[in-house]
Amino acid sequence: MDIIILNTNFEQIAVIDFCASVIWTERYCDNGDFELYLPVDPESLDYLKANNLIMRSDKPESLMVIKSLTLSTDSEGGDYLTVTGVGIAEYLGRRIVWEQTTLIGKPVEICRELVNLNAVNPSDDLRKIPMLELGSYPEQTDEVTKQSTGTNLLDAVKELLEAY
Repeated sequence: MDIIILNTNFEQIAVIDFCASVIWTERYCDNGDFELYLPVDPESLDYLKANNLIMRSDKPESLMVIKSLTLSTDSEGGDYLTVTGVGIAEYLGRRIVWEQTTLIGKPVEICRELVNLNAVNPSDDLRKIPMLELGSYPEQTDEVTKQSTGTNLLDAVKELLEAY
């Protein structure tokens, strides 16, 4: 399994073919996280930077955002780098539900509309998350009413989806 590094424009900038350890956690109702532990290579410090993205070659649909890097030295093994981060849903956590919004409908449709209004097609273009698109979703029958204002967008979506 290779680890592919992407810049913030989603362009591939490097491939890591060896890590001493990879911990990759995906969660059903919460954002995932990862930890890479690898020998330090001077070139790797050029592309392993906060906010760059990573994905596994065997799971291209699972993107993660680099949050921090920690350098450690082992007298026997040399210098190692620990790279940690969270799932790409982190991008939704960078937005709030800007205006008072009351939506009635199926939970998944409400979540899609919250994301659309606050991240995909917001009234203020500066709040748009580049390259974010809404995909397909499963059918649901339950209808609910949801009101949000000033709530973190990721928290609002998680709360509704966890409940239903």
